[in-house]
Amino acid sequence: MAAFSKHLTAKNSCLAGGGLLLLYLLKHRRQTRKELSLKGPSQFLVTTEKDGKKDKAAVDKIFFFRILRILHIMVPRVFCMETAYLLLIATMLVTRTYCDVWMIQNGTMIE
Repeated sequence: MAAFSKHLTAKNSCLAGGGLLLLYLLKHRRQTRKELSLKGPSQFLVTTEKDGKKDKAAVDKIFFFRILRILHIMVPRVFCMETAYLLLIATMLVTRTYCDVWMIQNGTMIE
């Protein structure tokens, strides 16, 4: 074990880690190419029609349900650290906006 420990330096560890990462990326790339070749070109159809309908942004019931779902993730409970952080950030943003408006008013008065 003592003969092996002299080769465990930071430089050698970085080189070994980089080599392993390179091998993993090459293997992953090869597997991805095989999967793409098995699917064939029929999966990649490009449409250039301009007559197709475009989706428009809409504020409807689905939009509000999605917002509520995101809020339930961000704020799991009323009294928790996440809620405190959100309130702190909101307060700081409002304060910064107030200070910006105040500075703009003072700057225009001087001119």
